[in-house]
Amino acid sequence: MKKIEEHENKKKEFSSVAYEAPVEDVSAIASDGYMAFESRISMVKDIITELIKPDINRIGVYGLGGVGKTTLAKEVYREAVKENLFDDVVIILNVKEKKDDEKIQKEITKRLGMDVDESEDMGKRANLLRARIKDGKTLVILDDVLERIDFEAVGLVGVPNCNLFLTSRERKRKRKLEFV
Repeated sequence: MKKIEEHENKKKEFSSVAYEAPVEDVSAIASDGYMAFESRISMVKDIITELIKPDINRIGVYGLGGVGKTTLAKEVYREAVKENLFDDVVIILNVKEKKDDEKIQKEITKRLGMDVDESEDMGKRANLLRARIKDGKTLVILDDVLERIDFEAVGLVGVPNCNLFLTSRERKRKRKLEFV
């Protein structure tokens, strides 16, 4: 009994011994109706090949609604995770529903498992996000972008190991979203 009591007293010295891993995004899990066409497989491989090049950090895909941009984004996500090409891979579907840069930023920090105070201003969260991803290789996938995103304000500029993959319906938007 004495040994057990000593062990119980030592246990209180540690507030935690591990961190919970971020839960995989359910929206990026393949649906039963998904068919792996040869053209789609080669396109995913081409995108992944470009994303891992050191001089490429942003890729955009644009096209009409319903042609498979979201499916492509999900496949790039799955392949990047499966092949363990990045330390962190984040996918946010339907970015158009987020409405502003701050909501996108909060979603990214949440998906990265960051414990960021909601009362922090956007600039402080951007600095925390940059600090979180600066030492690793991170892929952020933003699907269905309709308006310009200020990547610097979000915290995704100035981080050399952060790659972006974006999908949109148009190459150029009124507010200067352009894929290069």
